[in-house]
Amino acid sequence: MLTGEVGCGKTTIIRDIVNKIDSKTSLSLIFNTRVNPEQLLYLINDDFGLDVAGKDKISLLKDLNEYLVEQHANQCRPILIIDEAQNLSAEALEEIRLLSNLEADTCKLLQIILVGQPELKQIIAHPSLRQLRQRIGIACHINPLSRGEAEEYIFHRLETAGNRDAAQFFEGTIDVIYRYSHGIPRLINVFCDFLLLAAFAEGTHELTIDLVEEVVGDVAGGTDLASLGAVASDSPMAEDGSEAANFTGDGSGLGPKRDLFSERLSAHEKILRNIIDRQKTESKRSEEMFKNISSQMDGMTRAVQRLEKRESLWGRKFI
Repeated sequence: MLTGEVGCGKTTIIRDIVNKIDSKTSLSLIFNTRVNPEQLLYLINDDFGLDVAGKDKISLLKDLNEYLVEQHANQCRPILIIDEAQNLSAEALEEIRLLSNLEADTCKLLQIILVGQPELKQIIAHPSLRQLRQRIGIACHINPLSRGEAEEYIFHRLETAGNRDAAQFFEGTIDVIYRYSHGIPRLINVFCDFLLLAAFAEGTHELTIDLVEEVVGDVAGGTDLASLGAVASDSPMAEDGSEAANFTGDGSGLGPKRDLFSERLSAHEKILRNIIDRQKTESKRSEEMFKNISSQMDGMTRAVQRLEKRESLWGRKFI
């Protein structure tokens, strides 16, 4: 079981695991967890590549068991990863426990990884789920970054992007980012993204304390940014840094969270407009420069033509 606060990198870890899977491993990766037990089995079998059309629960279990036995015979290890597991019902979690009973003489036929927010630990701790809890061999929790780790994280991402020194962080600016983000990597990504956009729009590499306070404060909207991470986590695969929320309908019922995202989008729009205006100005300057160059080239061409004509006339006179 892997748990952690929203935005701390759980799905990033999942993706890293998936990228390292070799040919001797088969994978079923489930993200949609607001399902009943039968629908969960349907998703698991379908992700393993099994035929699920028109199958009832008994048939799904039979097909899954046969598939796992076959994989074991071929020395292939099946893995089931369930993200957002805190949304699973007690019945669905019990179904997972039953799947963990599938075993050969020497090993389990299916390795199961549950991934979720901290409340998953509280759910698993319920007395009715003690049998599932006893089957969890390893439980890990991801904590937010410390102040020092947050600074290292920022410069690591800059270095990975190509230039560790692309921006100059003045004294105290990292503290502002950390204070608003609470050490949550996704929020650090959001703030630094806006800061680099703002610096680009201003045509500077210097991130002063005033600039950081202004930009980060505008994005945060003067509220606790932990709620911002909670909204962003509603999107599928939100742990990779993607900040788009999965809103449906008119967004009614979102309350302050919706207003917070509106403020963020407005701030982003303002920065982008500044960039566009700057690009338009640069474009006009470029057009004028190319017009001047073109005019000069035309003049040079005419001069060369006149020179060639004179040389031709002198040649005729000499003959």
